Amino acid sequence: MLFRSHLLDVIGDHPGKNVSELATTIGVTKGAISQVLAKLEKKGVVRRYKKSTNEKEVFVELTKAGHAFHQKHQAINAATEQVLSQELAGHPDEQVEFLVTMFRWLDTYLAQSQEQMRSHARNQK
Repeated sequence: MLFRSHLLDVIGDHPGKNVSELATTIGVTKGAISQVLAKLEKKGVVRRYKKSTNEKEVFVELTKAGHAFHQKHQAINAATEQVLSQELAGHPDEQVEFLVTMFRWLDTYLAQSQEQMRSHARNQK
């Protein structure tokens, strides 16, 4: 469910992207994007289409229901960020900078670990 929400956010924030661009943006395969898009289409929140000028690429857009979900999700994110900003405002800049540095390091570490696990899984086949 989390991946679906993230994909909807990316589609809403970056309209006009094709499936390949969505996969690159999120960091997953085109196949993974296509599988999730099929589920989201069944729910009526996205629509896949091809442009008359380019029959190869598949583009994605939010439906009316998808836009409603995206707006609601943005409001929830804004409220969450406001609470976080208020909490961080009560701490010295050095502590906040350290925390941001650690989160960036952790994000990089987890991404590298995930790629190592994928590589290991591919090599096991």
